[in-house]
Amino acid sequence: MNNIINKPLVIGKFHPSSLVKYGDMIHYHIDIGEHDLATWQKTIKKLKPRTIIFGSNIVNREMLNIWREEMPQDQLFLIRRGASLARCDVVAAKKLNINVKNTPGSNAAYIAKFICDSILKQGKYPKIVTILGVGNIGSIVAQRLVNDVSELNLYSRSLQNNITQKQVLADLWLDQYLNVSSISSIQQGFCKSNCIIITLPYTSETKGLIAQSDIQSIPKNANFISTSFPNILEDEAIKELHSRDDINVIFDHLRNEFDHVYSIIGTKILRPNFIIDEKAAATDECQIAMDEAVMQSFQQLNLKNQAGEDIYPHSRLEEVAKGNM
Repeated sequence: MNNIINKPLVIGKFHPSSLVKYGDMIHYHIDIGEHDLATWQKTIKKLKPRTIIFGSNIVNREMLNIWREEMPQDQLFLIRRGASLARCDVVAAKKLNINVKNTPGSNAAYIAKFICDSILKQGKYPKIVTILGVGNIGSIVAQRLVNDVSELNLYSRSLQNNITQKQVLADLWLDQYLNVSSISSIQQGFCKSNCIIITLPYTSETKGLIAQSDIQSIPKNANFISTSFPNILEDEAIKELHSRDDINVIFDHLRNEFDHVYSIIGTKILRPNFIIDEKAAATDECQIAMDEAVMQSFQQLNLKNQAGEDIYPHSRLEEVAKGNM
């Protein structure tokens, strides 16, 4: 088996300055994918890429099957430009022995800044804040807010275990603050918060996690800010949130993920103070940082592969699929 990884096929959009820097090192084809499998197959057959870099693209079972059928004996690598793997069929990738890696944290500081700036646009810090998800983004937001709020409630699967909870808070540098609490249910935090922040990864476990009753429990005039996939809310919860004109709502994610939201509420004409946008990761600095992260990941993969190291054990792939990475 050849241990030299050829140029990666990039199907996720890069920033123009990144293309200047890396253009000679990649095959750049952002116009191919699940919408045109014939062109996808032709490109795979021509380039025979051992590594594919994708962004917000859908990478489905059919695409992966074509790739594996064209290169049955090669070790294949799929790298996500960003953290979420919700649009990639990681189950099919595992069955086809295609190694999957994401680049979490590359945009975290920029999205966290967007969240904090959105809060400050209200003129002052809220007294009680609940954050769902304390990964790369949520942890930064928590660290920035902890000195300015009266109460900070954190909800995360990693905090549900009483044995490891203290260590998780210590790792976040939040264990010494008396105003920080770990909550065992979403409604426990929602029912008393002036500001609710959602940064959870979208997985099979978080799909529909926020129920209509959770939204009903939110106090009047609260702020609701989410940078997660909207599908983390069940359908009735989305309807309830749009009907609650006493809650200020910001959904900031990829716009193409919100067709489902529009279909649920029955219109694309949103009520006042219900904002859908994709500004959080749109700055030039953030886009360049994401490009750098994914290219560094590819280069590290190349070095390890040439050295004959085991690059991504399937146990790690399973953790990625669960959204734990």
